[in-house]
Amino acid sequence: MTNRFKLAIAVFCFIFTASVLAPVSKAQNGDKKTIVTFSEPIEIPGNVILPAGTYFFKLLNQDSGRWVVQIFDEHQTKTFATLITIEDFRYHPTNQVVMNFTERAAGDPPAIKEWFFPGEKQGRAFVYGKKRAIELAKVTNEPVLATPVEITVDTPVVAIVAAPVVAITPAGDEVAVATVVAAPVVVEAPAAVVETPAAAPITDLPLPHTASSTPLIALGGLLAIGAAFTLIAISKRSA
Repeated sequence: MTNRFKLAIAVFCFIFTASVLAPVSKAQNGDKKTIVTFSEPIEIPGNVILPAGTYFFKLLNQDSGRWVVQIFDEHQTKTFATLITIEDFRYHPTNQVVMNFTERAAGDPPAIKEWFFPGEKQGRAFVYGKKRAIELAKVTNEPVLATPVEITVDTPVVAIVAAPVVAITPAGDEVAVATVVAAPVVVEAPAAVVETPAAAPITDLPLPHTASSTPLIALGGLLAIGAAFTLIAISKRSA
């Protein structure tokens, strides 16, 4: 086997390996993960209280504006919850992970509300069950994201993504989700005004003079000289 043939095989194997591994690497890099330690118990949707400790938050997907979040123990050996979140927005990103919590009643653990990644304006707003959302709305005196679907750790991801999401007021009324989550403000640039200069008035312009025959005569002379040199070269070859 020649060295050139060996090189061709090596290049082919490298390309094939890269084509197989690239999608896997892309999928792994696309996962959003955060390991966070809480110094006190916190509440998460699903009527679950996480004791103080270290937990692994993982974003599973980013489809159709819905984000499914899973929460594990530090070593990912136990799943505590599979939750639905929707897109949230902030105007001033930070260089650290930020988790915001709702106000709490006396003696209750704070309830997780939002999760933002370093440097990103978009974040995740957590959705609670409707009954618990009404209770939290009364404590905070503001609407809370809710879903009428009972979501547990065993609920399929497809069902979680399809679950309806509303915002519940302290009175139990449903309002627009936009009353809870912020949306980026789109500032439209003013339309550019292009001023077209007025057309110049048409005037009688002098017609161009008829072209002189001098350039044609000069061109003919050059062609003749070229033909002469060609004939001389041919005669020398035949001699």
